[in-house]
Amino acid sequence: MTSSPRIAIIGAGVVGLSAAYQLKESLPSAQVTIIANEFVFQTTSCGSGGLWEPYQIGNTSPENINRWSKESLRHFLQLYHSIHANTCGVQQMTAYQLFREDEEWEAPSWKDVAISYALLDPAQLGAMGLSTEFTGGYAFGTVVVDQKMYLTWMMKQLETYVKFEQRHVSSLKDVICEYDCVLNCTGLGSGLLMDDPAVFPIRGQVLRVEAPWIKSAYFFNVSGDSPSYLIPNIGSVVVGGTAQRGNASTTVSRKDTQRIIEGVSKLFPALKHAKVLQEWVGLRPAREIVRLERDEGVKDKLLIHNYGHGGSGVTLAMGCAKEMVEMILIPNLKVASKL
Repeated sequence: MTSSPRIAIIGAGVVGLSAAYQLKESLPSAQVTIIANEFVFQTTSCGSGGLWEPYQIGNTSPENINRWSKESLRHFLQLYHSIHANTCGVQQMTAYQLFREDEEWEAPSWKDVAISYALLDPAQLGAMGLSTEFTGGYAFGTVVVDQKMYLTWMMKQLETYVKFEQRHVSSLKDVICEYDCVLNCTGLGSGLLMDDPAVFPIRGQVLRVEAPWIKSAYFFNVSGDSPSYLIPNIGSVVVGGTAQRGNASTTVSRKDTQRIIEGVSKLFPALKHAKVLQEWVGLRPAREIVRLERDEGVKDKLLIHNYGHGGSGVTLAMGCAKEMVEMILIPNLKVASKL
């Protein structure tokens, strides 16, 4: 590959933009174009809660998850302590995962990657003023990245390096012939683009509410498999949610909205009267195993796939992007087994 390769990135969510950011750092001479249907505020990434936590990644190996998420966390903490802190939307905070007595759980495989990790016993939960319904859990140090701010900041960083092209890509063949290298970061769209039956949506509905007293993130189940969570962003708190596997509806459900409010109000009753700023539905681009690999079926060109991040796009994006760039710089490097 030449010192000034023509590289196309398909997809402009957090995964695609992270790929461009890593290219700018490692291969500044490249001619990079991002091709996408939607940018920034129209992307699924923009509506997410932005929490760093490996979540809904199927059977992806813990080794890969921890390596990718560690690199992403390093990136966010670097921004948090940089001159960009006032514009990039990164906050550092504590998150609490709470469990009831009837719930089985174990320590997450990524506990040593988080900023900090500590088990919570009933006495500690009681000292926090929580209901005796919760008998265990853990707290971990993390970051929350306000996606509207972060994606806007990313676009600003890339504006002199990347050419942005808004168009629909129905076949990779149409793009591969124009470039030396193509990075497929199309998320849920990879199901059709690659005819990959392993890709499926997980429907997530959330609300953004005005609740400035909430300074930490909380996750718990009110009953059964109904997840409830609160993630403070800058200027709002994201409350949720749903995790409806296979549901591709992006229509806001009144029933889901009511259940979300009732769920989070179990922990903080004042949220029942909090001002709702936005109701939003997004489809998490899930796959049983994240696909990050070179496509060996393409001759004389470099095609790299990076999709299937489920609910962990923010958590994994920069780590996966770094390894994609390594595949370009070191063509024979294998960072993942062929999936």
